[in-house]
Amino acid sequence: MLAVAFVAGGTIPAGSAPERIAWTTNGPDGGGTTYIEIDPRSPSTLYVGTTQAGVFRSTNGGRTWERRSNGLPPNAAVGPLELAPSDPSRLYAVVGGNTLFTSTDAGATWRSFPRLEHWITRLVVDPSQPRTLYATTDPGLIKSTDGGQTWSQLLLASDGPIAIAPSAPNVLYAEVSGRLWRSADRGATWTEKTGSFSSIDLIAVDPRNADIVYFIVTTDLWKSASGGSSPWMIRNGWPPNPRIENFAIDPRSPSTIYAGTSNDGVFRSRDGGATWEQTASGLAELAIPSVRRPIYEGIREIEVSPAAGSPVYLTHQYRGVYMSDNGGNRWREANGGLTATRVWAVEVDRHTPAVVYAATYMNGVWRSADGGRHWTRRGLTGRTVTDVTLDPVRRHVVWAATSTGLYRSGNDGRTWKRRLKLKDRSVSVVAIAPSNRRFIYAGTFERGLYRSWNGGRTWSRPDLRPMDNVSAIVVHPRRPRTLWVAVNGHVLRSHDGGVTYLEHPKEFPTAKALVLDPRNPRTQYMAAENAGIYRSRDGGANWTEMKDTGAPYSTVGLAIDPRHPRMLYTCGWDRDGNSAGVYRSVDGAHSWTNISAQMTTTFASTLAITPSGRRLYVGSGTGDSGGGGVFAATVR
Repeated sequence: MLAVAFVAGGTIPAGSAPERIAWTTNGPDGGGTTYIEIDPRSPSTLYVGTTQAGVFRSTNGGRTWERRSNGLPPNAAVGPLELAPSDPSRLYAVVGGNTLFTSTDAGATWRSFPRLEHWITRLVVDPSQPRTLYATTDPGLIKSTDGGQTWSQLLLASDGPIAIAPSAPNVLYAEVSGRLWRSADRGATWTEKTGSFSSIDLIAVDPRNADIVYFIVTTDLWKSASGGSSPWMIRNGWPPNPRIENFAIDPRSPSTIYAGTSNDGVFRSRDGGATWEQTASGLAELAIPSVRRPIYEGIREIEVSPAAGSPVYLTHQYRGVYMSDNGGNRWREANGGLTATRVWAVEVDRHTPAVVYAATYMNGVWRSADGGRHWTRRGLTGRTVTDVTLDPVRRHVVWAATSTGLYRSGNDGRTWKRRLKLKDRSVSVVAIAPSNRRFIYAGTFERGLYRSWNGGRTWSRPDLRPMDNVSAIVVHPRRPRTLWVAVNGHVLRSHDGGVTYLEHPKEFPTAKALVLDPRNPRTQYMAAENAGIYRSRDGGANWTEMKDTGAPYSTVGLAIDPRHPRMLYTCGWDRDGNSAGVYRSVDGAHSWTNISAQMTTTFASTLAITPSGRRLYVGSGTGDSGGGGVFAATVR
């Protein structure tokens, strides 16, 4: 089990102390990664930044990872991440766009410098001087010689890409208004080397020859062998109009080059860029039914190791780290312990509470059989799964709402079949009647509610409010035709299985989650966007806002203890839009206490609780933001 280093996080209500609850997170593995760095002296040591889960380190070439974020803020979104080649224990990370953090102990601890006035878009470290940094910002190129404590403006108005020659640290290349400029004195003076292009998006320098430089102009690759002068365009082997996002040169064999594209995967050249071939085998394909060719969107950065065999690593926007130890011929995930996954829904098996399912953003369905200690992928890879629910009677039957329709599995998620296909629309949520598994309801984005009364074999759609976005569905525990549906600004009630609806005349904020009191279904609670918690005592006919209770300003998740209905859990955001973590109420939503002080992220978006009420699961991340996997804690 991965040991997690906890840091404080979350907003604590005035007058209430956070409860010390021990949270753990062990997956699902992967998720949003940004930059990757390889220790040149010990190539099996790698560092990776994540979209909002801090920094991770591997000491075995990517087989396993550990979190290295002590001193970074919760939800740390790591932009540029750089290692000092002449002192590999020194790292620099830009968090939140304009705050530079540094570590001098291989990521064990981090400290920050004062926030800069402008955002850092790119960062490079001098190969021979570990405290000398260059960064591009909106006003132009800046330089620090004291490890980022102070900065000076260089005489170049560049906010574009910058590169430093590994073999000659005094040589730098930068872009200004579509022109390539070169400095031979560490940025003191500059010389224009090329004519004007529409824009230069990326620059890379040969690791052994400072005069060989490559640069990307939108969909074209250019190369110069004379320090930026007299460049020529390379076209042989590229797909039509490739969007090149990243570029890496093999330090052991500089004629071998890799380029990552926005949709076509990775391309490799073995002759210095003269010819290219696609090397995408093993990369995750996005599930886009309307597109016939493979789509490999999400590659963020590529790095080639100086180790024997030149292993290649890439970071993925949704799927963590990939590696190839055969020159890119075949890629595989390398994510053991790297937990940055965005989780949209969590479901606990009522028959076997140790079995937990997680629905993830762009990463399919995952399953744990031991209470969240270990996770395995369960299909629908490349899809955004917005909800997952289990058959109340038949074990091993799982339903998943996805960006490409509603799917059913009869074998714990090993294989899936689509049971509801919607053209250009996603299924947002699925609910099964607890008292009759044949009654299934599926909510959609902009197409309202679909219902099946024969176990999902056929479906119908009511005519009432057909364009609504459905965010939550709950079904009466004993009446399969009685349900409540949360749509934009309303909670609709139906007593005939969705044929007709009763609507409260008052318009609410957008309801994000609904729960029923398991002992008295007429008592209900609603998590409301920008409005905290609402409660109804008459089956949803009337709702009361629970004001000034200490709950987050905007709530998105809600869970109720099955054996102690006055104990509830919620999560959401504060008035400034900051994630606020997880809260608990022991008095029926009259007051709330923050219980997420020991979580490494406060991006909590969905909650699930075991039938005994003893173990709580929290999915972190929402939409395409956040992400730290599934957190678990014993709460009673």
